[in-house]
Amino acid sequence: MAKVTEDYYNIERLMGVENYKIWKFQIKVLFRANEVLQLATENTEVDNRNDAWKKKDAIAQKIIISTLDKKPFLHIMDCETTYEMWKKFSNIYERDTEQQRCKLLQEFYSISYEKDTDMSSYISKIKNLAYRLNAIDTKIDDKMLISKLLATLPKEYSYFISAWELTKLQRKTLDNLTARLIEEEQRHHPKEQEEAIAFKTSYKRCNIFNKAGHLAKFCRAKASNKEKKQCNICKKTNHLEKNCFFRNKKQDKEEDSNKVALLTTEMEDEASWIVDSGSTSNMTYNKNYFETMEKSGTIINVAKSKETMQAKGKGKIKFNECSLREVLYVSNLSTNLLSVNSITNKGGEVIFTKEEVIIKNSNKGVLKGKKLSNGLFQIKLTTEQGNEFHSHLSESRGNQAKHWYRRLGHTSNEKMRMVLNSCGGINLQLKDLEKLETVCEICQQAKHSKLKFGTTRSKAKRPLEIIHTDVCGPIDPATWDEKKYLVTFHDDYTHYTLVYLIKNKSEVKDILKEYVKRVEACWNSKVYKIRCDNGKEYINEDILTWCKRRGIVIDNTTPYTPQLNGKAERLNRTLLDKVRALLFDSSLDKEMWGEALYCSVYILNRLPTKELNCTPYEMWEKRKPNIKTMQVFGNVAYVKNIGPLKKLDTRSRKLIFVGYAPNGYRLWCKDERKIIINRDVRFEEIKEEEDSNKESKAKIRSSKLKFNQQEEESSDEDEESNEDD
Repeated sequence: MAKVTEDYYNIERLMGVENYKIWKFQIKVLFRANEVLQLATENTEVDNRNDAWKKKDAIAQKIIISTLDKKPFLHIMDCETTYEMWKKFSNIYERDTEQQRCKLLQEFYSISYEKDTDMSSYISKIKNLAYRLNAIDTKIDDKMLISKLLATLPKEYSYFISAWELTKLQRKTLDNLTARLIEEEQRHHPKEQEEAIAFKTSYKRCNIFNKAGHLAKFCRAKASNKEKKQCNICKKTNHLEKNCFFRNKKQDKEEDSNKVALLTTEMEDEASWIVDSGSTSNMTYNKNYFETMEKSGTIINVAKSKETMQAKGKGKIKFNECSLREVLYVSNLSTNLLSVNSITNKGGEVIFTKEEVIIKNSNKGVLKGKKLSNGLFQIKLTTEQGNEFHSHLSESRGNQAKHWYRRLGHTSNEKMRMVLNSCGGINLQLKDLEKLETVCEICQQAKHSKLKFGTTRSKAKRPLEIIHTDVCGPIDPATWDEKKYLVTFHDDYTHYTLVYLIKNKSEVKDILKEYVKRVEACWNSKVYKIRCDNGKEYINEDILTWCKRRGIVIDNTTPYTPQLNGKAERLNRTLLDKVRALLFDSSLDKEMWGEALYCSVYILNRLPTKELNCTPYEMWEKRKPNIKTMQVFGNVAYVKNIGPLKKLDTRSRKLIFVGYAPNGYRLWCKDERKIIINRDVRFEEIKEEEDSNKESKAKIRSSKLKFNQQEEESSDEDEESNEDD
């Protein structure tokens, strides 16, 4: 018999029924290696138990005892042979197989991924449960394990699951999934690189050459340097200037250094200036004061901890009483500040008394102010125009231009000019568009992007010759009706766009077939080419066979070159830019992005393009669009209650406008969480008006429209359709 090995020290100890099968398998392997398995499975008669048998039995017992936990050990204390021990464990742990099966199945189906668990341990835990179930004749195959792993992954693995669904069937193995999950975990949670630690023999440093390991008095270079050079910074001779502790410690007191301002409460009027001893420079928030101004990026520290402001300019201001130079323009200020520091640095003098403040120059009083009830000293400075500064408010026609700018989904000024020539129902002139802001904050939030990528692919010469399509998503959060993806179809010749919302990518093939049938029936013509990317939702056997049967060419891009499908990709970006603009402007929940998308497509089809010099709607429908009925997305809408009503029931209810329907408006009912289509609607819009108090007043504009079967009618019919009932 081979010499007994000590491998049993690495065997997992028997804890109970949960790991009995694994322990039994390991012990049987070890018994075979030591040629003692027969002693555990067969009972030897007492007469045949010779010295050799007793020695083998002792070895087998030692292996069993050395791999037990304390609790199982108590069961075999009265056993004398290996056979008795083995049989005892079999009777205890293999008796309740059905109960154990139920327990393991319950544990297998209820296990989930915990946040602090690493992926390797989690996969091993699931595999261990599967092995234990297989050991009691409950089949758990690799497909079930793969499904279990994918179903219990956390939310941040959603893109990984989508990628796995597109993996080839022969590569969908458990080993491949395990390797990719571990790799994905490293990408989500990269481990910090361990820092190398060097154990130094000494932390003492020489001040002469700034080296570690010895002091300056023991430096070997000390004896050779009989003439010690003096440091020009601290005037000491025990170190060089480049190693001086005080090097670069001097504060830069140039003009571009940080300024300080103590923020105060708002002032009485725009001509008021607060005399501030805590401010280092004169500051104002009113840009119209400046006679000359240059750009400045000066950082200003404020009294609140860890907060700063930035000056946008610096220049000269001329008042009736005096002139101020090097005044900082800070748009975030709530009041104008006269700096005591700036006045005294220019040779002036500031005198504070109990009730007033006086500013002198060359012993001559220049400015005089009073003390306010809040304890601040105020001086009024007037310009040549009078005692007050009036802001340049936009005129009423400028407000109308801004309102149409919002109605058209924050479109560009260039397209706004084209709208005036291409569409009816808009009462604006080109000069009104000049009053629009050159930089819109909403547009920057929604559309800020890199320069576009150009393409040189062939263009269509007739409608339906080339159709661009793409799938975008998943988008988080889902829409109110649980849609996560959008599919766009863009005709290359007319630029007319249609969009569909879907829950899964598997719906793309049905949507594509529906679109082709719809447009072919509309134009009585055939689709020749579909230009798409290399995604499996387009390049699959079902779509390829269907297109081949109908004579449609699939013009897919090569892998990793989305630029070749540039029109579809650029369309997705344009639509999502407009969706974000509509959502930010309306302050609606993000789950309404689907309705904002439908509204964006409606708007986009009615905006002119450079290439066509008209609107896609006109190319598609052969008539100009009438945008008179368009509304601001997210507007409050009063809808007539339709149905049996009692005498005292309300005749209207308040909803939110979210889009357009063929014969009415799409309206969102938040209480019932559904879209309502109605034609009898009145809209509430906010109009800015210029009055003596400079206040805005809300007015309700009647926009109750009667839609006919066609979207646009002549101007005379439109006026009749907008009258109240």
